[in-house]
Amino acid sequence: MTSMDSRGSRAPRVRADGALSAGGGLFDAAAPIGLALVAVERGIDHAPDGLTYSIPPELDGLRAGERVIVPLGRGNRPSHGWVIRRLAQGEAPPIPSARIKPIEGRDPRSAPLPPTLVELA
Repeated sequence: MTSMDSRGSRAPRVRADGALSAGGGLFDAAAPIGLALVAVERGIDHAPDGLTYSIPPELDGLRAGERVIVPLGRGNRPSHGWVIRRLAQGEAPPIPSARIKPIEGRDPRSAPLPPTLVELA
């Protein structure tokens, strides 16, 4: 029988080798394939470089400049944002891994930004 961890967490965790592992919940989705920094389209003063989100397997080809939908805040309110960059494999996330939420999906109504424009941001 599988049980949830002591915190009831479904967030991905970063192992000692830098790889991601799925949370300990009974109904966890597949393990994330990486992390991305996302500039959310809301005023967030404490994260000028973007917020860290995990990338689910179905978004494997996600690139910088793509517009995505992410959960924001305690209520996980769906919010739009732009992928600034993907973190390199083994690169430590800037926040505790227990606080990292998964990207919900790409925004189907938006075209990606050109790489030169993303670099300016």
